[in-house]
Amino acid sequence: MTRPVLRTPLCDMLDIEYPVILAGMGGSGGGPTMAKAELVAAVSNAGGLGVIGGVAMSVEELRQEIRKVRDLTDKPFGVDLIFPSWGQPQGSAAAAPSSLPDWRQWVPEETKRFMAQLRERFNLPDVQPPGTMNPDLFTPDYIRRKVEVVLEERVPVFASGLGSPAAYVPELHQAGAVVMSLVGNVKNARRVAEGGVDIVVAQGYEAGGHTGRVGTMALVPQVVDAVAPRPVVAAGGIGDGRG
Repeated sequence: MTRPVLRTPLCDMLDIEYPVILAGMGGSGGGPTMAKAELVAAVSNAGGLGVIGGVAMSVEELRQEIRKVRDLTDKPFGVDLIFPSWGQPQGSAAAAPSSLPDWRQWVPEETKRFMAQLRERFNLPDVQPPGTMNPDLFTPDYIRRKVEVVLEERVPVFASGLGSPAAYVPELHQAGAVVMSLVGNVKNARRVAEGGVDIVVAQGYEAGGHTGRVGTMALVPQVVDAVAPRPVVAAGGIGDGRG
């Protein structure tokens, strides 16, 4: 029997019909979370993989959203969280306090300098983000508690949209989860592969958000070469079947 054109090894790994994955759009910049239960379930029911954007959710909100997805579909789905360098469970950043009077104080100086350079280069106004976002959002303890929810709820797929989930990969695998991680360059692709992730998402500059500076068409083949035989998912600038 002829194998369907859109049936790839990724489909077998994730137990989905089509190799299409919903981005875990989590509203980490203070905006609304887009990838919630209704959209996640719709993508999974259509044969793709729906992914909850859990970044801006509280621990209990994440648990409720996972259970809501299960009420809407019996298909596989995932949860997306992020692991910024100052929120990792290992290293000097682990000593950071679990709450801050203003989360902006936790932004690394290197990042602040980079943003200042961008403002000067493109003549942009100095617009400050609100300081009212949950100050615990990216602390090691808060991230750990949300990963524990994923483990307790036996979510079949875990996605990291930023940083490396390496510290949690053994537990996730033990719980039966497939782990994927998004990268914007070859260096980080190798890093997450060495950290044990099952799938690498190569997201090009066209995707916007927290990407690298390499375009999708240039990035994807480089990442494929760097992490083979791990499956690689292409993201960024793909809007339809022709792309």
